[in-house]
Amino acid sequence: MWGSNGIWTAAINLLFTLMGQAMRMAQLPEHLTPERWLAQLLSSGEARKGGVVKRQIRDVERIVGREAFVDEIERRGFQVLENGRHFIVFCNDAPIRRVRPQPATVDVCPVRSAFERAF
Repeated sequence: MWGSNGIWTAAINLLFTLMGQAMRMAQLPEHLTPERWLAQLLSSGEARKGGVVKRQIRDVERIVGREAFVDEIERRGFQVLENGRHFIVFCNDAPIRRVRPQPATVDVCPVRSAFERAF
């Protein structure tokens, strides 16, 4: 179809290379356990000072799991918010206040599926 077996071979090799990279990314290194990852996050300088740390939700779910992550945050008396693709952890128990509340007319979930947009 492309006129050369070499092109097919190159395309297949590229496909297998990309598949291998994706599989390696999905696996955790042996030295990185969920417990160690959580301990490193929550013993960081910012966390020790009562500051704020954030992590991508996909990383939390892949490494520790959402439920275990939230349980550990609550166990330490910290607070966690979810915004977009991040968890934001407030490493203290101080109140969280919105600086400027959003108007009540703003749609809380502006993203709609293709099916919802069709109607």
